[in-house]
Amino acid sequence: MKIEITKLEATILQAIAQNEMNVMNYGVPTEPVETATWTNSLEDCELLDGMEMPSGKSISGIVSSLVQKGLVHSNQEGRDSTIEHSELGFQVWIDQVYGRDNWEKAISVYA
Repeated sequence: MKIEITKLEATILQAIAQNEMNVMNYGVPTEPVETATWTNSLEDCELLDGMEMPSGKSISGIVSSLVQKGLVHSNQEGRDSTIEHSELGFQVWIDQVYGRDNWEKAISVYA
């Protein structure tokens, strides 16, 4: 079953995955826990070609949509709020955003 995501949702999934503030520090994560980052740092990320970060005001609505679809987990605690891919969201990011072949090639350097 393919989960439908919008271009903006794909952008936010990417922003979470390759974020300056997660443990991978712009790198390619190998598992969902490596995508955890501060919600106020989503703009500090590595976007893919053709992606453009949405405006700050629209990000919360996009994140809400991703939470409703079960693709991200968000901890709603003000300045200390965090966000990360769920297991499903991580697979959607690999298959529909980053590309499984690209992901496998990128993580092969960790093996």
